[in-house]
Amino acid sequence: MQPNRIWPAKVTRAMLLCTSSLLLVACTRTCVGTPELGSKQRPIRFYLNSWAGERESVAVFSVLTACLERQAGYRVRFEVAASERAVASALGRGDAQFGTLSAFGFVEAAERHGVQSLLVVSQRGAPSTRSVLIGKASRWNASLQSLGLSLTPSGLRAEEALQPLSGKRFAYTSPDSDLGFFVPRSLLLQRGVFPDEVVFAGSSELVMQAVERDLVMAGAVAETHLERRWPQSGPFQVGTLFDDFVVLGLSSGLPGKVVAVRRDTPARLQEALVAGLQACAAREAGAETGLVFEGDGFQTSHERMFEFVRDLQGFQQDHLRVLTLQDAQEP
Repeated sequence: MQPNRIWPAKVTRAMLLCTSSLLLVACTRTCVGTPELGSKQRPIRFYLNSWAGERESVAVFSVLTACLERQAGYRVRFEVAASERAVASALGRGDAQFGTLSAFGFVEAAERHGVQSLLVVSQRGAPSTRSVLIGKASRWNASLQSLGLSLTPSGLRAEEALQPLSGKRFAYTSPDSDLGFFVPRSLLLQRGVFPDEVVFAGSSELVMQAVERDLVMAGAVAETHLERRWPQSGPFQVGTLFDDFVVLGLSSGLPGKVVAVRRDTPARLQEALVAGLQACAAREAGAETGLVFEGDGFQTSHERMFEFVRDLQGFQQDHLRVLTLQDAQEP
């Protein structure tokens, strides 16, 4: 009868081994689970909506990544997305935890995907910049004198400065530019100024060349472009003269590039990344941070910063096809 007593013992041992294996697999899946976000196995993913650099990009990102990982205490991987829409989609799907967006892109992503803003990239220490409408001073002086106006900051009011532009040719930078098209276009329309013809020059510098050569009556450029070219001429206001140019109009401030985050990203990671980016920009990786984020630092964002953007977005949708007086008169 000995075999009868041994056989159940073997079965019992086999069952115990099988049960232990199943428990081990279950524990591995439930107890160990997905690697912690920010670990080597699962780094934080940071999507960029643009990257202007061409040479030494690997070295730049390596320095910035090493600095940020030291300062924040988490592993980070930067990726340059094909477009701003791709950044917003990645944040919405959870493929990325952080990303950079333009002010307009952020407002749209916040509505669609519920992302939040953490930081705004600053330019020359300011979290926002303006669109500036410029003309050739010698040409505008004659036009304004015929209206009894003076080409000086004290003698020229904002609502009067653009009067001679109606019926003339105006230059924007490009159709997809915030400061070079969307913002100045709204500024003109809201003041009832309708050029007879518009052109897209391609950049702020090319707009200035078109103005200087009398190819257009006026044009729109980014304030940061003027600050780089004429650092001693600011702060700019209506009537400011520099070389043979004059400022004819200024928009409200548009926030710089926005560092956005998914709402479900743990608060400790958000705080660590914010502190890390600010530390890298201020100290050991300032040059690399400036190249990657296209600015000179970061400032904490708040909702009031985007009120102008939301208002402008609504205005754009209501006047989508209006560029010239002929467009405004069409039913």
